[in-house]
Amino acid sequence: MKSEGISRGVRSTASITEIEALLALARRGAQALAEAGVPLPGPQAAAGAAAIQSLEQGLADARRKRDEAAANRAYRREKPAPMPDDGRWLDVPNDLRGFAKRVDVVDVSRDPDRQLWQRIDGMALLPHQAEVRRQVWEVTLWLPGMHFLVAGHAATGDTAALQPLIDKLIHEATVTGRLAELRRFHFGEA
Repeated sequence: MKSEGISRGVRSTASITEIEALLALARRGAQALAEAGVPLPGPQAAAGAAAIQSLEQGLADARRKRDEAAANRAYRREKPAPMPDDGRWLDVPNDLRGFAKRVDVVDVSRDPDRQLWQRIDGMALLPHQAEVRRQVWEVTLWLPGMHFLVAGHAATGDTAALQPLIDKLIHEATVTGRLAELRRFHFGEA
């Protein structure tokens, strides 16, 4: 218990256990005086009853605040954490580096049979751009030393969509020869 002297009395801060002990002591004292037949003058009896009532009210408030704090902690633990804006690094084969981030994308292709996805970064949408996908995975692959290789977008924001997209991007980079070209240029590999 912490006590502090103030101009008109004493201010005390007590834990729930300490309040329970004080309340039990005050009740036992009042009961012992009543059983012993000791008459208390009116102001003292009123002050004793007020002290017991204040302790009961303080105990109820302390328990309520404790229960609210526990409920808030439980809510924060149960609430799903939003995907951070900074994304996540990926384990990618072939000595590549990969990074995945959730972004909003729009189909910028004019051909209805073809899709060309572009990240929406404050760009104005055009009338022919009908399809917008929100919170989908954007994966970017680099060679060591941060030499950009290739990037692409998944169809959904589901984590299961990451590995097929990574495989597709590596295949794309291998088929187009970009991977071999960058390795030859930057690392002197054959």
